[in-house]
Amino acid sequence: MNAVNEWVAKPVVAIALLLGMFCCGAAIAQAQAAAPAAAGALAPGLKLTFTSNGVMDSRPARLIALSVPANTPPTPFLQPGAFTATWEGLVNLRIRGEYTFLPVGAGGVKVLIGEKLALATSGDDFTKVKSEPVKLTKGKNRIRVEYTSPERGDAIFRLYWSERGAAEPVPPGVLTHDASDAGLRTKLTMHEGRALFGELRCVRCHVDPYPGAMEKKLEGTGAMITPGMPELWKDAPDLSNAGARLSERWMAAWIANPRALNPRAEMPRLFKDPQPAADIAAYLATLAIPIAPDPRDSGAPQVVSGARLYANLGCIACHTPPDYVGADPVIPARIPHEHVAEKYTRKSLRSFLKKPNANFLFVRMPDFRLTDAELDALVTYLYRKPTELLLPMPQGDVDRGKQLFAATGCLNCHGPLESQPAVRGASLAELGKFKALGGCLAADPASRKTGPDFTLTQDQRSALAEFVAGDTTSLRRESSIEFAERQYVQLNCAACHPRDKQDDVWSGLSKEIDALFPGHASEESNGKQFAPDQSRPSLTWIGEKLRPEWMAQFVSGHVQYKPRPWLRARMPGFLAGSTNYSLIAEGFALEHGFPARSPDLPKPDQELAEVGRKLTGKNGGFSCVQCHAVGAQKALAPFEAPAPNFAYVAERLRPEYFDRWMMKPQRVLPGTRMPDFADSEGKTALKNVFDGDARKQFDSIWNYLLEGTKIQPPP
Repeated sequence: MNAVNEWVAKPVVAIALLLGMFCCGAAIAQAQAAAPAAAGALAPGLKLTFTSNGVMDSRPARLIALSVPANTPPTPFLQPGAFTATWEGLVNLRIRGEYTFLPVGAGGVKVLIGEKLALATSGDDFTKVKSEPVKLTKGKNRIRVEYTSPERGDAIFRLYWSERGAAEPVPPGVLTHDASDAGLRTKLTMHEGRALFGELRCVRCHVDPYPGAMEKKLEGTGAMITPGMPELWKDAPDLSNAGARLSERWMAAWIANPRALNPRAEMPRLFKDPQPAADIAAYLATLAIPIAPDPRDSGAPQVVSGARLYANLGCIACHTPPDYVGADPVIPARIPHEHVAEKYTRKSLRSFLKKPNANFLFVRMPDFRLTDAELDALVTYLYRKPTELLLPMPQGDVDRGKQLFAATGCLNCHGPLESQPAVRGASLAELGKFKALGGCLAADPASRKTGPDFTLTQDQRSALAEFVAGDTTSLRRESSIEFAERQYVQLNCAACHPRDKQDDVWSGLSKEIDALFPGHASEESNGKQFAPDQSRPSLTWIGEKLRPEWMAQFVSGHVQYKPRPWLRARMPGFLAGSTNYSLIAEGFALEHGFPARSPDLPKPDQELAEVGRKLTGKNGGFSCVQCHAVGAQKALAPFEAPAPNFAYVAERLRPEYFDRWMMKPQRVLPGTRMPDFADSEGKTALKNVFDGDARKQFDSIWNYLLEGTKIQPPP
């Protein structure tokens, strides 16, 4: 008991991180979104309220935009069908100005600034309408936007505004809402409970009584999954060969208290006494499938190379290094690597890094597609500190462990997805009748009895209780927008990418990286050109920017080229082998008010494409080829770093984003090296082409880019 108590006493950081988004998933990584807020406290985004057939639901929204495909619900707590959506909150400006509002979409829309009606229209095409200029004051301006979906078909809506120049979406950085709003907090509690129910795999013990619970096959696995909330078909690590992959000593410590080793662990603590944990670990250690021989380490140079990789691939943004000392300043806390050498054999660590989801389909660790040399270097670096740090455990008994493994319901989560629970808990219908927070939801061990301990906060326990007592039929429905936002947190996208006004974690660790790995940035480039600026792309406009089909392939690691070859970092593949990456891409598109599928790329207008080809050149053009590669032709003289290759632009970008980017790149991404070619009147300096009309010139360049991999450099 003393060892277990010491683990419990070890500090664990799990504090809420407000990112200006709807992200009440990833409950283990952060406190719930519905945590108490001071009266009048402002949070990023607007309050978004849906109403359909007399039922109402609310959540925060980053953008005044929305797309809901036909026959899908706008939120899991509503049925599919016609709905109204109302955004409410504040527009916060540093200086006053006059803005014209321009809606895109179909249905009906009203825009109110304060008490003044700025815009009201309805019909099949909002783009023919714009408001009169509306004066917005410096500071806070109350805004209310009411959108009514069409009776049939897709609901698509985006709100743009313009102040002397091209129209743009109302940027999320200026939007806030009252975080203490009681109605919003009540609804967020239900969303949080639902997210926790999925994340913690509650359905594996508390069977969903609704029909059709096992109807759909999980792509590439043959396993059956639940339609609706994707997290309901999350698997857990396959333990059939646990003895070959994991050390018995580490398994015993993990089973005894998972969150002492990983502050983001979803695995609950099952036992108050360490003996049962040791027994189960002893049994699992007998489940071994031989692993292929692994190359020997090559010594100190490999440690240096591994350290550089650890820094340059961004491992440090999600993990603390093996020899990290002190409290982790990052919120939510990074996953420690101090016990890696005690957890894995060298062979199994290499196998895991080579294919992280081989034994766990929904593992958060992505696939970096490491080469053999990179694998050798990382394994040597991570395994160089074999000092035993785990606290002692009692001797385990294999026979007792085998019995406990079956009796405690371990196979409910760690068995095949299509299998029935080995140990069945109360059904959802039965759980909804319970008023007291007992069992898994009990705050103290005495009330919890033999129930697992998920280390939940009081608010999280209450949220789960509210959810199971409420509308659990929402598990049969899903909003891709909400799923994408939950995955944004669950997969820790903010570790590497900034979004809205939130910086990425990685960029704030430069001193820590320099202290741990001196000179890491001076590694040999092997002929590759790396830029001094190693910042990763912002995700603020991700759903407007990228075609969802390309985004899905990129997120899953199936794009064969590197869009930004000047970065040492590389985008790993997430959730390979599942359909989740498609849902993530779809969700981001819908969040920005675009369809879940983009139209096929048209064939280029050859006459316009030839004009665009000349416009990108040095002779009488914008000299785009100075920074941009064109197919096999490298950038001629890039400033610090090349820009994306023209051969891949059209397959990546939506034309709407390309137009907005070309008109005012500094408005889209402040600080970008891309210059503004168009003035406030929509004219460029090249007056001899289309009389300097920027839009016509940029349309010609787009037609040129539509040639894709067949593109030819300008003369």
